[in-house]
This record gives sequence, structure tokens and C-alpha cells, in this order.
Amino acid sequence: MANGRNRTIGVAGRHILFKVKDLEHDIKFLGGEMSLDEFFESLLENYFKLRDSINPYVPIPELRKAVCRELGNSPKEFDQKLIQLIRQRQVGNWLIDAASSRARRKGGLVFGIGEKYIYYLAILKGG
Repeated sequence: MANGRNRTIGVAGRHILFKVKDLEHDIKFLGGEMSLDEFFESLLENYFKLRDSINPYVPIPELRKAVCRELGNSPKEFDQKLIQLIRQRQVGNWLIDAASSRARRKGGLVFGIGEKYIYYLAILKGG
């Protein structure tokens, strides 16, 4: 989805440029749940927008806000998809690494049997 194709349509003598992904988003928003692949594409795109050049870890609340704004999904759905990816640990050549903060902060994520708390996420290129 992050690689939406550009299309041009003519309307009243003017050309309007739009991305196919925008239409795909509208259709998905009206009709159903996004796939894990679509979620990961948005997560990866937003991760690289938010990540700084020194520290690969990005606060999960910032990612949640950006991805939910882009895809129109709920924070709860974001958390569910993110937990799936963290448990998977790898998507293609990308490694998913989660880390906690020294103290619990608002907006972190708690999951699993031992109720593991995480606040930061890194997506690293694997082998």
C-alpha cells in the first residue's frame, strides 16, 4: 500500500493526480479489516519517518498515532496487529525488536502471559 500507483483523471479540462492507495484505503475503510501485510507496510513507512539517525527505537505511541491516522484504524486494532508482528519477530528481511522504558509510560503496550511491557519499537534490516 505504501507504493500506491499514481493515476491522472481529467475533470472539466483539468487533470487531477491521485494515488490508487487512497482509493484502496477508502474501500478498506468501508468494508473490512486490513491485512497484516498492509499494516506492516504502513508501520514501516511511518517508522522511517519518525526514526532519528542515531537511535533506531521509536516510541510506540508516536507510531500508533501516525499509522492510525494513515489507515483509519483504531488504536486497539493497531495494538493487536503490532502484537502479532512482535510475536512473529520477523517480516521478510525485517527484524522486529521491542523494548521497554525504565518506567512505565502512558501509551505503552502490555501483552503476553507475563504481561510484558514495551514502549519502543525498532525495525531492523536482517540478513
